[in-house]
Amino acid sequence: MLRLLFISVVVQFFICYLSSNVVGQVNVTAKEKVYIHTDRVKYGAGETIFFSAYHYDQGIDANAGLSRVLYVELINEAGEQIEFQWLKIYNGRAVGSMDISYQLESQVVTLRAYTKYMRNYDEAFFFRRQIKVVGLGGAAPEPRQSQDISVQAFPEGGELINDIASIVGVKMVKGGKGISGVLELLKNDKSIDEVETNEHGFGRFVIKPEAGSNYSLIYNDQPYELPEAKQDGVNIRVRTTTELFTIFFNAKDIPNLAEYSSLIIAEGQVLQYAKLESAILKLSKATLPTGLVTVAILDPDDRPICERLLFNHFGIENQSIATSDPVPAPSTRSLVKIPIDVRDIEGNPIAASLSAAVVDHNYHIDQSGIAANFLLQSEIKGRIENPDQYLIANDKETIEKTDLLLLTQGWRRYNWSSAGSPQYDKERGISLRGRTVKPKKVTEGVKTYGSLSILDENFDILQIETDDQGYFEVGDIDRFGIAPLFFQVGTKKPKDANTFGGAARGNTNVDLLLDKPTSHAITDYEIDYLHSTPDNLSGTEDLDYSVDALADDEFYVDEGLLLDEVTIKAKKVDEWVDYYDDVISYSPTGNRIFTDNIASIGVYRDIYDILRGRVAGIEIVRSSSGQSRRDVIVRGSSSGLSGATSGNNAAGFLLNGSLVSAATAESISPIDIAFIDVIKGLNQVTQFGSVGSAGIIAIYLKPPGARSNSRTSNNGTKKDNGISIDYQGYSGAKEFYKTNYGADGSYEQTKLRRTIHWEPLLQTYQDGSVELQFYTADYIGTYHIDIQGISEDGTPMSHRTSFTVR
Repeated sequence: MLRLLFISVVVQFFICYLSSNVVGQVNVTAKEKVYIHTDRVKYGAGETIFFSAYHYDQGIDANAGLSRVLYVELINEAGEQIEFQWLKIYNGRAVGSMDISYQLESQVVTLRAYTKYMRNYDEAFFFRRQIKVVGLGGAAPEPRQSQDISVQAFPEGGELINDIASIVGVKMVKGGKGISGVLELLKNDKSIDEVETNEHGFGRFVIKPEAGSNYSLIYNDQPYELPEAKQDGVNIRVRTTTELFTIFFNAKDIPNLAEYSSLIIAEGQVLQYAKLESAILKLSKATLPTGLVTVAILDPDDRPICERLLFNHFGIENQSIATSDPVPAPSTRSLVKIPIDVRDIEGNPIAASLSAAVVDHNYHIDQSGIAANFLLQSEIKGRIENPDQYLIANDKETIEKTDLLLLTQGWRRYNWSSAGSPQYDKERGISLRGRTVKPKKVTEGVKTYGSLSILDENFDILQIETDDQGYFEVGDIDRFGIAPLFFQVGTKKPKDANTFGGAARGNTNVDLLLDKPTSHAITDYEIDYLHSTPDNLSGTEDLDYSVDALADDEFYVDEGLLLDEVTIKAKKVDEWVDYYDDVISYSPTGNRIFTDNIASIGVYRDIYDILRGRVAGIEIVRSSSGQSRRDVIVRGSSSGLSGATSGNNAAGFLLNGSLVSAATAESISPIDIAFIDVIKGLNQVTQFGSVGSAGIIAIYLKPPGARSNSRTSNNGTKKDNGISIDYQGYSGAKEFYKTNYGADGSYEQTKLRRTIHWEPLLQTYQDGSVELQFYTADYIGTYHIDIQGISEDGTPMSHRTSFTVR
């Protein structure tokens, strides 16, 4: 169990002490972790990857807050980014989807995820998952791997010391994958022992180096030298049982070992910092959090000189997910109900956030679970083959297997990063940063004042004031998809600081430059990862990446699997009114203009072109107020507004139900407007107060997915009174198509369904239970269920099961 420790005052003292004495040399900052649960790990070109994200922060500094933005990318075999999204993290969760291009050739791509704060540390700890895509060109060729064998030796604790017995881990690799074999240990070219590696290439041996002697390992007549032993120093040896870590500190030619210190770190927290009063330290596993534990020795100047990584299996089974088989056994196109229960080892219910995928056996491959990622993979560099095998239980076999992994792939030589303020803060949202500059002189900033209008259904206006160099920042633009933005800025401060919108004052001839969210650079490490052996392949026959048995055209049948978009693209014009039903507070007006009925709407410049000549009693005149280019005058004896004039008696404007300035209304692109109501009855306009005394022009925009995406320039599109730009907010997710065959099992046609059901967000009730419901497909055979989740106290857990459809 991944317990969230509440550190005592004593440990808090250690943290404070380290801040002033140790952190100058050692960074013990808690890190963030990310896990992505995908519905599958192999797809056809043209399909969609559905995923559910889990974000975990080990930090104990509440003032630092939590990251709220997750970056997710898809990287091809050439190391090129082919998809990039940023998602909003809410309560540690995010949901997304990525479309795979129909034009993508068959290959293994990598899904990479991280927060901006994680970029402060080694990119090797980003989340990665390799995904097989079958597309153009047939089956993907196997990655080309060198057939040379490499052997590496890793002294426990970091270094060998003469006359001190040490454990040495061994890793033997061929073609990027560990191999089993028997090596000879040589002393001065004479065999003194044999070392056997397991199926993952891991082995170990004990050696007591002697000064003046040379040591090497040999395999197939190829020698591999061991690291040279030091004449003096301190090393660590660890003995692990199911209940206890026993740590031996061995020293040679160290005058006063009591001046050295031991440092124990877990979950980004200092659990112990104390002088070495004894050469033996015993740690009860029951008092430590489940997962990785770092043991280090610091010299009298608090410099790390020795380090060892341990794994605590105690409590690994304290919380679990359980399911029941459907009864009776389901048939095709039948409703299945799977009860899910999350409980601790004593049977008490636990609140948890889960995600679940139900997949046809022919397309199923196990993906490493969230527990393996949070507890192991997120803190060990490189790919771990079948990481779930190291989290089975707190027993002798699992402990020995895990320790071999930590002695080799988890080997560390006290290479802790130097401290200092992180370069990247924890993002609380996607801040909009930009600069106003002189036209055609992007290096010369201009101090400006003005407003930013967000022209979507959640219409909002924000005030802007730049610094002297023209730089500004607007807090989280909490929008999904494309948000049309309209900037109005000028060099003079508004007379009324509380006034939003309206024409900008002073010189408005400026250009706008915006900073957009950017991804982390793809480096050589990424290329190496892409071309190494996939971590899901561990030699087990049923883990098969090939899809040669499937006809190529089967991978291009996506229409029936998914909804096109969560948008309103196919709506008829009269359905726009239903969309805005909750914001229309007046009775239906007979003066309604639907823009879809205007053939030449694409060449219209503004709202005035739409109104001109289409509603009786409407007159468009030059503005006398200076707050807009034009005024709309509503006349007519039947309206009761026959005395309306230009200026203060011009009609007011609504945008999606909210009052806006005339300048904001005229900035809206006509092709983004769904319909317009002209309100001129006295009984209608009174509800809008003085603003409506001369009539109301009510504008309603098309939802974001149905709008034009023509304004994509970074500098935006300049209008007479402002700058328009389409801003990419948080990435959204497609809705997974959930088939409902009905009571009689009827459906219009047979559809290929590789992922039978996808549930990205499942929340257990107070009794720790929730029900997974879905319909089976036309496939007869085995269906696999993969459930991942995290409990309320931060414990990651996984559950996999299957059932048969007859």
